[in-house]
This record gives sequence, structure tokens and C-alpha cells, in this order.
Amino acid sequence: MRLRTKFSFFAILILVIALLGMSVILFIFEKKHLLQTMRESQVNAIKGLAEICKEAIISEDDLLLMNYIKVVKRTTGVIYAMFVDDEGKVVVHTDTNLLGYVYQDPVGAKAKNSEDLLIQSYKGKEGGELVDVSFPVLLGQDRLGTARIGFSKVVLNGIVEDTLSLTRRRILVVTGVAFSFGIFGAFILAQLMGRPIKKLTEGAKSIGQGNLEQKILVKSRDELGDLAGEFNRMAKKLKELDQMKDDFVSSVSHELRSPLTSIKGYVDFILRGKAGPLDKKLIEYLTIVKNNTSRLGMFINDILDLAKIEAKRFDLGKEALELSPLVEEMVTFFQPQAEEGKIQLEAVVPNSISLVSADPDKLRQVFTNLLSNAFKFTPEGGKVTIEAKNSDAGNFVEIAVKDTGVGIAQEDLQKIFDKFQQIKPSEGKIRKVKGTGLGLAIVRGIVEAHGGRIWVESELNKGSNFIFTLPKA
Repeated sequence: MRLRTKFSFFAILILVIALLGMSVILFIFEKKHLLQTMRESQVNAIKGLAEICKEAIISEDDLLLMNYIKVVKRTTGVIYAMFVDDEGKVVVHTDTNLLGYVYQDPVGAKAKNSEDLLIQSYKGKEGGELVDVSFPVLLGQDRLGTARIGFSKVVLNGIVEDTLSLTRRRILVVTGVAFSFGIFGAFILAQLMGRPIKKLTEGAKSIGQGNLEQKILVKSRDELGDLAGEFNRMAKKLKELDQMKDDFVSSVSHELRSPLTSIKGYVDFILRGKAGPLDKKLIEYLTIVKNNTSRLGMFINDILDLAKIEAKRFDLGKEALELSPLVEEMVTFFQPQAEEGKIQLEAVVPNSISLVSADPDKLRQVFTNLLSNAFKFTPEGGKVTIEAKNSDAGNFVEIAVKDTGVGIAQEDLQKIFDKFQQIKPSEGKIRKVKGTGLGLAIVRGIVEAHGGRIWVESELNKGSNFIFTLPKA
């Protein structure tokens, strides 16, 4: 059966979800309509009171107004109803104790000065939420006063909730039935598509882990079967490319390293004067050749190291290693560079630090790359620190290389360990630096090969803190 046929079953599930969505929308619109109807009833009530107030004033019939006020008071949700004159003095009120009272609160003041319908929400004296609806009582152009009705929000919300509860129950019944059909359809779909997708996932994961011999066996004659076939062809092609990469690395190792070593040896031979006397200009040129040959050799070594790391062929000679002597060795090695750059270099390694399980040569390479970067991006008068401590979480030792340099922008923190990524320092902060952008990628590969992890904490113009962990011995 083709995949499009299977998707037709999935369409049933989509229909169920659509029904659920429509049910929610209908409920929301029902609630909105109910609230609008309630608001219209409030407006009609206040306009009716205003009309009665005008008729009572014209006919000088206070009894009419008092009786109507009592009728309004019996309306569900009404807390008070009143008529105040144009000076804010209560003429009629559902609470006779307030006759003659002058409202000076913000709600009363706004109602008195309003020229049209005004709805205000506020907290009453007892703390309950109230809605005050007011409307001016006009006779021609003359304002006779203001009609006001106060509604309890709690009561109104209760009415809304009671009215909606029945609608909610009906919707729940319908959506429940729809959910039942939806679950049944989802189960059928999962049975039909789950097994081949699981095989594809497991096969792709195995290929991603480097097992290029993996074959994905999906016998279905649909798009999933076609996809499995493409995966198998891709694995075969990747295996061929991987072999080509290994051949290339071997070729580079032999074809580039050997000539470079020879060139460097001959340059050293000439510089020592073994091939005859040299003038000052020739020595300068040959020194440039030697330095660039060394840089090219380092670049080739970095590429080869990175290729081995990515191919998971990075051999480690792990041993129980004491950090303090190795850190002191690094400090001694970089001390001349620190003095030349007028940068303070110090190490903080407590005696209680645990032994680590690490390859000493590879760990020296990690320190060398991190410290080289620290010195590159730290201006004169700065400070570089090596710290080590037993990690609070897990059986690890945590090591940090800190500097007070230019720092790293937040948007660069996630990609700083990628290949060929280099920091672009702010102009004028430090001297122009050179590099291949491979150092930190190699550092990450070495640390992860040891079973640790590495991350960076940094802030622009305040420095960087490269932290990595190594397992305890």
C-alpha cells in the first residue's frame, strides 16, 4: 500500500483535531456572545433608569422614581442604583441612608462629568469587584444629573459560568466521541507506519555513528521502502568517500610532511653557514622561509589531528596523571611569552586535586592551544590564570584557563569550537592575530575523546574562561 493511502488515515486524525479546534472556537464565541448580551442588558438598564429619572423630574413624581429604583435593585447582580443631580448629590438611592450624600470619589467624579455612557470597574468598600454603569440625564441641552447602576462582577461571572457550563458539557460529549475515533485512527496509523520508521531511525543512527556497513531492511513497497533504499545507497557512497578521505590523509601525511621537513632542514643547514657565507639580507629572507615552513607544518599537523579525531582514530595513552607538575611545566614554557607581552601568568592548583586519567602529550596540546589563544587575545597589563579543582558534579576534575582579554561576543560562543572559526577582536584592543581556526576544534576533540567536555564563559572587554573536565584516575 502506498504512503498516500496511509496518509488518508492520518487525515481522519486531522479531522478529529479540527473538530476539537472548532469546539473550542464555538465555546469562545458563545462566551463572547453571552458577555456582549449581558453588557447590552446593562446598557439598556441604565438607559431605562435615565429615562425614568427624566420623566420623574418633568412630572415631579418622586414616587415613580423610587419605585423604579426598587425594581432595578431586585435585578440579579445589581448592588446599587441611584440618581445624582448635576452637583453630585444623591437624590434617590437604593440605600436610603445615602440620600443627600455627595460622591467625591474618582468613580463618582468621572460619572458626573461624563457626557455619554460610561462603564467603570473598581473595588467596592467590602473588597468585591464592581462595575459602575452611568448615563447622563438630559433635558434638551440641560443636564439634570446622572443615573448610575452598580453590578457585582462576582455575580455576573457566576451567571456567565452557569450559562456556559451546559454548553461546555455538550461540547465535551461531542469532542469525547471525536477523541475516541481519533485515538483509534492514530493507533492504526502508528501500527502501519511505526515499524518501518523505527528501522529507518535505527539504521540512520548507526550510520551516523560511523557504522557504514549498516543496511536498512524495509520491505514495504511505498515511499518508506524507497527511502530505505536511498539510505543504503548513501551508506555505500559514504563508505567510499570515507576510504577516499583516509587515502587522502595518508597521502597528505607523506607528500606534505616529508618535503616540508626536508625544506626546513636545508634552510637550517644554510642558516648555519654550512653552504657558504650569508649576508644580512639573505639571513632575513631565509628566516622568513623557515618561519612560514614551521607555520605550514603546524597547519598540516592540525588538519591531520582533526581528521583522526573525526574518524575516531585518535589514539590515547591514558595514565594516572598528576596535574600540578604538568601545569607548572606549561607556566614555565609560556613565561617568556608572558614577559614579552607584559602579561601576568599564574597557576592555582591545590594540593588536594585528584589525579586525572589522561594522555600527558595530548593534555599538553590542550593547554598549549588554550594558553596560546589566551595570550593572543589579552592586551598588555592583562592576566592569564590556570585553575584546577575537583568538580562538584560527577567523578571529574575541572580545569579552567582564564584571561582578561577582549572576550567573545555572545553570538560567537556557540560556534567558537567549530572548524575554521576565529575571533575577530575589536580594533585597537590587541595586535592582529593569525591562526587556522582549528585549535579549539582540536581541543574539543581531545577533551571529548578523554570522556570530558569543554565550554566557554565570556563577556566582551572583560575576558574569557575556557573550562574543561577530565575524568579522575
